[in-house]
Amino acid sequence: IAPLSRTEELYLRWLEFNAFMPFLRSHEGNRPWDSFQFDQSEKALDSTARFSRIYARLKDYFKKEENYYQETGTPILRSVYSNFEEEAYAKIEDELFVGRELLLCPVIEAGKEKRKVVLPCDAVHLFTKEKYKKGEHEIYAPIGTPAVFYVANGESKDFFDKLDLN
Repeated sequence: IAPLSRTEELYLRWLEFNAFMPFLRSHEGNRPWDSFQFDQSEKALDSTARFSRIYARLKDYFKKEENYYQETGTPILRSVYSNFEEEAYAKIEDELFVGRELLLCPVIEAGKEKRKVVLPCDAVHLFTKEKYKKGEHEIYAPIGTPAVFYVANGESKDFFDKLDLN
């Protein structure tokens, strides 16, 4: 496999995705001369600060899901099918639940600002607060507004409704 280099776009997309994981890290220390680093643009510095704050504000949700893991053995990171056991969801490879209520749908193609998502239940876009019905949707997800959803009638709805995303 040829060495890969990280572009600014890839860094920003990875940061958006990582901020919603139980761990936040940027990892390109072994070839810094060949990959974009967080301090190489104002946009990246601002995004790193913003998504680090969002990550910190998710602490209570992560703790709740960690407790659920301890009680049940159900992993925090899981496929859509793990939360919604319908055969159609078994084939989804580019969406991921963090816990029981937070669905990440990262943009994984360079230069793209839209992507198709398959929502297994009614959901709310975390950033725009737009409500979506269960099913397939085309979502606008420019850098800075990732396609992240929460379960519309989930027990953490109030938490996500009030989450400061700045």
